[in-house]
Amino acid sequence: MTFGEKLKAMRTGAEERQEDLEKDIGITKRTVILYERGDRTPRSEKTYIALAEHYKTPIEFWKEDREDDADKIEEYVAYRRSSHAAEKIIENVQGLFAGGKLSEIDKFKVIKALEKTFWEIDNKDNNDSTE
Repeated sequence: MTFGEKLKAMRTGAEERQEDLEKDIGITKRTVILYERGDRTPRSEKTYIALAEHYKTPIEFWKEDREDDADKIEEYVAYRRSSHAAEKIIENVQGLFAGGKLSEIDKFKVIKALEKTFWEIDNKDNNDSTE
């Protein structure tokens, strides 16, 4: 897959708008459009780093075209969605904790615990389906 195809698949799979990338990683909507159409690729290493951090992917994923890119996109999008879900859960239940707010460290710990649980369930489901 090309860089533009990967970007569009990741963005749409994560249910993000082009404007979301503009806000979250600092590239204009027009630049996102040009990337997704294949008219341009990033000139700056900073953009690759920002995309990798935003989508929790290796930088090489964005720089290299590989045969398993579609499978990786599916995996990364699932992770991104679970992270967003965890963040929303934390936002919605913060009032249940003493003081009404979680510290950033506690939020991180909750997200990591939820991610660990998600991947354990996912691995169990994958193992069950292969048996």
